[in-house]
Amino acid sequence: MGKMYRKLALRGGEGGREWDDDVYEGVKKVYVGQDLSRITYIKFEYVKEDGEVVTREYGTITQDPREFIIEYPDEHITAVEGSYNKVALIATEVITSLVFKTSKGRTSPTFGPNLFGVKIVGFHGRSDNAIDALGVYLVLDSLTTPFPLYKLDAQGGTEGRVWDDGSFDGVRAVRVCQDDHRITYLEFEYDKGGKSEKLHHGVKGGTSSEFVLDCPNEYIKSVEVTYDEPKLFQNTVITSLTFQTSSGRTSFFGYKVGKKFVLEQKDHRLVGFHGKEGDAIDALGAYFAPIQAPTPLIPTKKLPSVGGNGGVKWDDGVFDGVRKISIGQCYDVVSYVKFDYIKGTELVSGDEHGETLPEASEFVIEYPDEHITAVEGSHNKVALIATEVITSLVFKTSKGRTSPTFGPNLFGVVNGTKFKFEDEGKKIVGFHGRSDKAVDALGVYLELDSLTTPFPIYKLEAQGGKEGSVWDDGCFDGVRTVRVGQDDCRITYLEFEYVKGARFETRHHGVKGETQSEFVVNFMNEHITLVEATYDNPKLFRNTVITSLKFETSRGRTAIFGYEVGKKFVLGQNGKIKIGLYEEGIAFVKFVYIKGNGLVTGDDHGKITSLGAEEIVLENGEYLTGIEGYYRPIPRAPFGKTVSIKFKTNKRETPLYGLDSGEKYSFEEKGHKITGFHGRATTDVIYSIEAISRPF
Repeated sequence: MGKMYRKLALRGGEGGREWDDDVYEGVKKVYVGQDLSRITYIKFEYVKEDGEVVTREYGTITQDPREFIIEYPDEHITAVEGSYNKVALIATEVITSLVFKTSKGRTSPTFGPNLFGVKIVGFHGRSDNAIDALGVYLVLDSLTTPFPLYKLDAQGGTEGRVWDDGSFDGVRAVRVCQDDHRITYLEFEYDKGGKSEKLHHGVKGGTSSEFVLDCPNEYIKSVEVTYDEPKLFQNTVITSLTFQTSSGRTSFFGYKVGKKFVLEQKDHRLVGFHGKEGDAIDALGAYFAPIQAPTPLIPTKKLPSVGGNGGVKWDDGVFDGVRKISIGQCYDVVSYVKFDYIKGTELVSGDEHGETLPEASEFVIEYPDEHITAVEGSHNKVALIATEVITSLVFKTSKGRTSPTFGPNLFGVVNGTKFKFEDEGKKIVGFHGRSDKAVDALGVYLELDSLTTPFPIYKLEAQGGKEGSVWDDGCFDGVRTVRVGQDDCRITYLEFEYVKGARFETRHHGVKGETQSEFVVNFMNEHITLVEATYDNPKLFRNTVITSLKFETSRGRTAIFGYEVGKKFVLGQNGKIKIGLYEEGIAFVKFVYIKGNGLVTGDDHGKITSLGAEEIVLENGEYLTGIEGYYRPIPRAPFGKTVSIKFKTNKRETPLYGLDSGEKYSFEEKGHKITGFHGRATTDVIYSIEAISRPF
């Protein structure tokens, strides 16, 4: 009897053109593309019965698709999960996320737009002989965003059994056995949530060696591999391995004979291996994750470039700091710029912009103790160039130093219109601009917050009992350990081990009770995102106290302490509003709503421009009561263009975002609070915003 198949019904919207790939022996690869709100593209590589690979693709590529590779024929897809919803400017529902699971227990990255993440970085509350009340500090970041993993194909021999360790938090050690011709055995000691996990492949034999990494401070950047077919053996095998780490260390095993390949992904760290094995290691591949995955991203603001509109647009992007500036000048223009940046512990040499000259002047910044705080200069039209170009540049640092004036500076007179990039000592962490045979225009990226507070911190009010002594630990870089004491009725003791830079600091409150428990967080790759608590007035005691605690982390782990009795509250992120501007008004809005004890993220409406976006976070107990602003009518259209907006809450009024001109609009109803929004927008402009309200 032949194979039997079952076709499951479609899930999602009713729009678009129906397609059907029919049935194959298996799936080899899946490619998925996305934009800010939906899945826009999908491509499948199928394997036919005769081994031929067939490709089918649908949708539109809006950015580089990500891929998920299945090790056919030893692995196959067993499940597909996802979501669908209505998004801006599309009449029907569309697919908004996808996850693929395989027969080997592997799970693909989550394809599709990601929700905002939160990180709890400190606690406060009230306590006496028990924990009376509890509150938290939280910081907005992107650590809960599932970072894409890159799986580099195994190379080397084609025989042997397929093995796949999957991906981990990092590699702690590599143990290697070799004989006179080949690598016969590999054992990898991985880090998984702070715990060691060992996996081995091949057959032990010959000489044994070990390479230990300083995990999590050191990681493998690349592996150089050679492979050959030794005369004494029938198959191609791995003959040598060279590991290079982020600390600049190199470790070599085997004999460099045969062909060479390198396992490496720029700006990524190695987090897992896969390959083929028999009585030796036949082939080797690797998984790579972004270097910055364990580290919160610093929020930045991109200031528009000043100067002319000629030349080719360039953008170096954002880094941790600037290490060196190289400037070339010719006659009456700045003709060349090049910036060397710092990213993590690495020096990154930026691209050259403008016309390279034999000699260039340099200005060196003593990073990390010094950074650029201001850039001044001028731009003007000069001979033989049709548009304005940069004619002078001066850089200032946090140590009060000033660079030489780069560019012509005849008799101390600046040539052209002056400009200045500076914002209260904030750190400049990147540059962008335009250039051809000269530097036509220049702009900067500013780090939005000071070095000691890289994120906006939100203090959520302590809830529970009203007695006891007030305590407040303040905020730190993260939480490493929570230790809890409890008796039969209540939480009696809390001890928090915080992370502060490279140090650990401990704070404790209450009185140690009968039972002591501990919850350890792998703070480099995991953080607390939510605390759920209950509070009650036990019969044996006169005051209200915390009776149970539940901690949830960014990795989906949960720890529960105490007894869930009494009233419940949740310490987590509140509603949020995000506003983006452009020269003529509002270009972007996004809302995060509260539903029950959870959050629901609305779609992106419009587009974030080079002016960036502002965030408004509502405090505990705060809600929207009204909006107002200005709009400009559009001839012969039933709607106008929104040019500004201001939000009113039961506690405050925000500034007016946008322009203070045009026709005024407002929405506010006494005894009501705003619970939702709707409106009209294109991909880059907000035309109208209307509020939905309900009585208190």
